[in-house]
Amino acid sequence: MTPNDIDSAQAAWQYLVDVISVETFTEDDSQVFIPEGAYLIIGDKKLVFEKNLDLTNVTGNLEITEQNFRDAAVLKDVDGEEPDTQIVIFMPESARLRIGQSQITLGDNLLTKINDLNIEQEKLNAVLLNAQESTGTHGIILGSLDILNLIAEGMQDANIIVEVQRTETQGSVTYFDEL
Repeated sequence: MTPNDIDSAQAAWQYLVDVISVETFTEDDSQVFIPEGAYLIIGDKKLVFEKNLDLTNVTGNLEITEQNFRDAAVLKDVDGEEPDTQIVIFMPESARLRIGQSQITLGDNLLTKINDLNIEQEKLNAVLLNAQESTGTHGIILGSLDILNLIAEGMQDANIIVEVQRTETQGSVTYFDEL
């Protein structure tokens, strides 16, 4: 992975840590908030959050959780975006994840690109579509694990390049702050 020395790795980690805040709570709850505009590109498919996804009590009624996710996100064809990048993740500021009593909140927009995974293009192109077609609690878990397993499989014996950029949007122009 790049950076490939201790000082560069520490700088990269500090760069990421600077954009999150951590809070703790007395009550135990799991929550996910993904802002409108977030997206995930894997291969030739793009999962776009067209509405805010605000899930509370994630461990509660999983049918409601699944429906809320499906209402917020749409799967689209990439149509030439990021043609040389295998995986792209864009997460807008204010995204948050709470597990139990601990929560992290993103303070800046983050754009992450991952390349050089050893993954057949056909598998890469199919994983989001297969996950979307999965239904029910069992399907959600298996679809998510398929994505993680594919990425882990692609990391074996690979020289992976991960590029992380903080972004700022002013009007219709997006600025990138590269590490």
